[in-house]
Amino acid sequence: MIKDVQPGDPLKADDWQAIDDGVAANRLIAGRNVRLAKSPQGTRVHFVGGGSSFNHPHKCDLQGNTCAINPGLINKMLPLNNGEEMAEPFTIKFSPSYDAAGRAWIVAKIRFKTDWSVEYWTCEFTAKPFAGDSNPGIGGYDTLDDGTVNIPILFIKNIKGRIISIQHVIHNLEVRTRPGGAASGKARHLAYAAG
Repeated sequence: MIKDVQPGDPLKADDWQAIDDGVAANRLIAGRNVRLAKSPQGTRVHFVGGGSSFNHPHKCDLQGNTCAINPGLINKMLPLNNGEEMAEPFTIKFSPSYDAAGRAWIVAKIRFKTDWSVEYWTCEFTAKPFAGDSNPGIGGYDTLDDGTVNIPILFIKNIKGRIISIQHVIHNLEVRTRPGGAASGKARHLAYAAG
């Protein structure tokens, strides 16, 4: 049990550092379009009107036949685009095509090594991200015929020529596989944190 500090108790360097670290950890820091006004009565937080873009990892900005993507990490690896590792936002170009229901996706396409670890990954446009008629679910994602797995990061729907997109907000993406796969030998079990 921690006792209250009494007058005359020694204050050691480690104690002072712990206090300093505690104060720093709880300090408010203004971000984009946010101002802080400090006074003896406390701190006021002011938000600048007009909204702000949330630039999260794997964020997609669909513009016609291109998609600008903020890079994120999968298994601590950045995406490749045209063979180069992308640490800065990049753009992919595609020819729009949709499935019979008018759906398409921007996906993280993951390539596995023979030991089932991730070799590399890219971002691609596809109208068929899953094998057969499957959809993502509890059982994991199917391995496609080319030996890759697609994880959707942006859903695109064509409704009578009007395009809508729904972003999958994904953080700390980590891909885990089960060697040998499911009974078919074609499944990869994937786990990731999404918000």
